Amino acid sequence: MWGRYNFRRSILCILLGVVGFYLGLISNNDKPLLLKIFTNISPIDYIATFKKIFFNNFIVGFFTSIIGFFTGGLMTILVFIWNGFTLGLLYKTLQNTNINATNIFINQVLPHAPTEIFAYCLFGCIGLKGYFFFKGILFESRLYLMHLPRIEEFILPTFLLFVSALIETFISS
Repeated sequence: MWGRYNFRRSILCILLGVVGFYLGLISNNDKPLLLKIFTNISPIDYIATFKKIFFNNFIVGFFTSIIGFFTGGLMTILVFIWNGFTLGLLYKTLQNTNINATNIFINQVLPHAPTEIFAYCLFGCIGLKGYFFFKGILFESRLYLMHLPRIEEFILPTFLLFVSALIETFISS
């Protein structure tokens, strides 16, 4: 299975997210960005929430893979850094308020984070294959069809996002 996605590309995606997270932590932005997510608690429609979470996450994953592929992996890199940055900024914002940031992360982020991060890494692997595809065309004058995204590569990350959206809707909320 890892041959299809490449373990090193997955590690690169995680490292890019970690870099973005630390950039978010050290940023100068003191505005309460995204704080409404955790302070505006009201009764929710679980089905509508699940659909919104799943489709939003799927759009990001699809964007990361397809647009990332056609930009030679550049957009994939930017999406992982940006998502890590946003998460780091959220954590910093929560720390600067009277809200327990660690408790929020443990109860609302951690339950669904492993499956969601793994899914995004698999989508990211598809996007990063664009680098090798265009490298073959530009520098080796070869068209490597093995680097083209295949439908079956989207099945596992989409399933993981589905599971993650279920967890986020029914456990993390």
